[in-house]
Amino acid sequence: MPKDALRGTALAAIATLGAWLLARFAFGGLFYMGVLLPVFMTSMLLVAWLIHLKADGFVRGSSESPPAVERLEPTRPFASFDEGIRTRADGANAAPVLDSRDVMRALLWSTVELAIVSITLYHGAGIGAAPFR
Repeated sequence: MPKDALRGTALAAIATLGAWLLARFAFGGLFYMGVLLPVFMTSMLLVAWLIHLKADGFVRGSSESPPAVERLEPTRPFASFDEGIRTRADGANAAPVLDSRDVMRALLWSTVELAIVSITLYHGAGIGAAPFR
């Protein structure tokens, strides 16, 4: 859980910085930060939901297996990604790979943080509320 919170905080910080940079320099006003933060929040939530659907088995291909193709050579003609991975002494891969559940939890944590930042900026600093006042 703490690693997921740290990853989510990093994602939220990157999204907040990106929203500020876009609002300040691309659109010319901080009003748009109040729009961009929920857009980033919604996109992160959508990605987390799609990861959940894929892990749940909802998103699948057809149940029919593709027809078998005969190969002339018994070995692979080209190098693949799994041939270049080094293993440690304990047998694990050298580079840790994130599980889809870890990524999903980090994305959900970052959406919560972006919602808090967005609400705080709206009510506290008035960012995003200028045309409506």
